Amino acid sequence: MIVSTARVRASIAAAALVLCLVPGMAAAQDDVGEPLRLAPLDPEPAGEASSGGAADSEAVSSGEPDTADPEESAPERRSAKEKPSSSRDIEGIEVDRLDELTTGSVGVLDQGAGGFRADMWAGTPRGVVEALIPRIPADIGSHSLRALARRLLLSSAAPPHRQQAAQAGEDNLLKLRAERLAALGETGGLIDLLRVAPQRFSDAELTRLHVEALLLAHQRDRACNKVRDAVGEYDAVFWQKAMAVCQIHAGHIGQASLTVSLLREVGRDTDVPFFAVFSAVEQGAGSAPVVEAPGPMQLALMFAGGLPVAKESLAGMEVAGLMSVAAHEGTSAEVRAVAAELAAARGALAAERLRPIYMRFEFQEARLRNAASLNGPAADENMTPVRRRALLYQAARSDPAAAVRAELVREALNSADGGLYLPLARLFAPILADIEVKPELAWFAATAGRALYAANRAEAANRWLMMARQEAIINPEAAAAVTMLWPYARLSGGGEVPVNGGLAAWRSTQVGGDDGVAARESLLQTAFQAFGTRESRSWAEIAAEGPGDTRAAPPAALLFALQEAGEGGRLGEAVLLSVMALGGTGISDCHPVALGMALKALNQVGLEEEARRLAIEAVVAGGI
Repeated sequence: MIVSTARVRASIAAAALVLCLVPGMAAAQDDVGEPLRLAPLDPEPAGEASSGGAADSEAVSSGEPDTADPEESAPERRSAKEKPSSSRDIEGIEVDRLDELTTGSVGVLDQGAGGFRADMWAGTPRGVVEALIPRIPADIGSHSLRALARRLLLSSAAPPHRQQAAQAGEDNLLKLRAERLAALGETGGLIDLLRVAPQRFSDAELTRLHVEALLLAHQRDRACNKVRDAVGEYDAVFWQKAMAVCQIHAGHIGQASLTVSLLREVGRDTDVPFFAVFSAVEQGAGSAPVVEAPGPMQLALMFAGGLPVAKESLAGMEVAGLMSVAAHEGTSAEVRAVAAELAAARGALAAERLRPIYMRFEFQEARLRNAASLNGPAADENMTPVRRRALLYQAARSDPAAAVRAELVREALNSADGGLYLPLARLFAPILADIEVKPELAWFAATAGRALYAANRAEAANRWLMMARQEAIINPEAAAAVTMLWPYARLSGGGEVPVNGGLAAWRSTQVGGDDGVAARESLLQTAFQAFGTRESRSWAEIAAEGPGDTRAAPPAALLFALQEAGEGGRLGEAVLLSVMALGGTGISDCHPVALGMALKALNQVGLEEEARRLAIEAVVAGGI
């Protein structure tokens, strides 16, 4: 059967007209309530824990002022229709008359709300920026680097200078930023950015990115409004599949069947998984078929059709999809928690978003009371690792005994693989900060101190270090804690750092092969030098005692460009090159030379605090 493209477009346009007449589809608000926050929450008042809905409404006392990272704060929620009453400039950018701004300057974070300064691109040619932004790795795998990339792409800043009048149009920077936000899985940030962008620059690609982001954020009414407007204007398979999703959402299964059958007849699409999911929806199946690494449209179809996502589909899924599954109310607690942990391990999901997900698991009171004793053979053989961590978290929140809470936290942190350690450290940080530091818990000092340094709570971590230092003469566990925590105390940049014999004493306590010890020592030496600290132990001594690191370094041009950006004080360029130099391999596999140059450059452009967090994350990932 031969079906013309014109017939397909006419049928889709008719279906769009049907959607226009469906009550509620023109509403801008999502049917599931307020827009989903996929980005971290705004900083909280001191001593309060974030609210994640009914599942975690109980506040957790942190025992010290909240240390929410400014670069992890949610973007300011702004409406493109809002008109500031004043036309004053903020560091050279007029905040009213949005249409007079180039899209390169549009952003949702200014310097006072977690963004970079308005002149961050000063001294960097526009052509360089446009060539490098697409090279930001999609899967950064580092919490600190991802936060830097997110701030870079969302900051309101004067656009870089054009060297030639014939360079790319003024909307090119907006498109590049939007595409990288989508690739990073920064769905919430992308929605916010496109909300404030001038509508005259909207095209098929930007609209597609916006629709996908809205669908992944479970804001289907808003997404379908855009699909309705775009389906008659843009002729692409994407819009026809999006129309089918919206028809399912509106309850028009027959219309959706017609739309999909036309796609099949014309043969314009080879998305077999999409058709398989649609067949399951059409037949009223109770679960979605297992789809390998489903994309945004396949997931949107599952969600619109009320099909739970299969746990097996999470393997290889992109970050944006994992975040969407983790936020989907119709998905089981187990699958949501696995998706959330995978996203958190890749630096995309804020640690506090794990809390309401862990709290969704239900346990008997007796199981919570005995959680610390259920280790090894005594543990429930049917309990999955994610369910076990949820049990440990709930038990640690409720058990009044400090020693029991310490044991629960230690087991949870020891269970973390790869990048999951850092979000778990941040999740358990309020509990750790609330445990009284006393000599009877010297066995716990190393665990508590390392986690608190990793969670950017240096003041609380220093208390454990000082206690361990006082007990070190009579307690071997305390002495070992001092050795472990000494590098973290130095890299945190605050508080009293014990002399402890320096790097040479640290090396003398290390076990394992020479290659591993030399690599870890090189990592520490590099990080120390980036902040201007010199050790008595020389590089020649380190090289003489082991082959050191054999990992490949980034291209020389990239490293020297990073060095020049730092020396020249070019903030945006230094951040961009740092993310490129370290993000592609993952923080655990980055070369020490690249790490040292990035830390130094970030420090030189005024981002010392961010550089120290990155250094500590690298040390944690290095197994120190």
